[in-house]
Amino acid sequence: MAKSFYDSDYKIEIGEKRVEQYTSSYQMRDGQIPKLVIIYSCLGIYFLPILRDLFNDHFGLFSIMTVLFWSCSCISCIYTLRLFYPREIRDLKPGDEYYLQMIEEMEKSRINASMAPWEVDKVKMEIEEFVKGKYIEELELMQEVCLEDIERKKYLYQKALLWAILAIAPYLLSVFNHVILKK
Repeated sequence: MAKSFYDSDYKIEIGEKRVEQYTSSYQMRDGQIPKLVIIYSCLGIYFLPILRDLFNDHFGLFSIMTVLFWSCSCISCIYTLRLFYPREIRDLKPGDEYYLQMIEEMEKSRINASMAPWEVDKVKMEIEEFVKGKYIEELELMQEVCLEDIERKKYLYQKALLWAILAIAPYLLSVFNHVILKK
């Protein structure tokens, strides 16, 4: 039987699955960080000797390359550090406290002793649908926050990787100057 988007339980089910997928995707983004670490490790081999050459040599092409290398590396590091900057994680409100309290308050305000049993059941069903609607709103908000966090991490990682890759060419020229031309 096909599931209907009019069914609140189905909306809750797919909403919870999406939140799980987004959380998993967010955590998988951390798995890409070793690529940056490898690039930084390679760039770090001649980091100090190149810096020493910058201050010991006269100003020229290789000095410009060294400054460009340092600039790209620093920008990449800034994006990488921003990638690690903690963000407030939004969690769903605890169901027992939040929703049971909401149900209790609504039942007190809408159900009275003079109501027929079938009216009480009808009101309880309306309250249940209302609470499910509130929970669906919470799930949708959680999905938006998770998606924003994933996009932020993706953007920062791409920028850090781009600047690290851009640092490679000036780095190689600076290493060439240090290793080949200095000897």
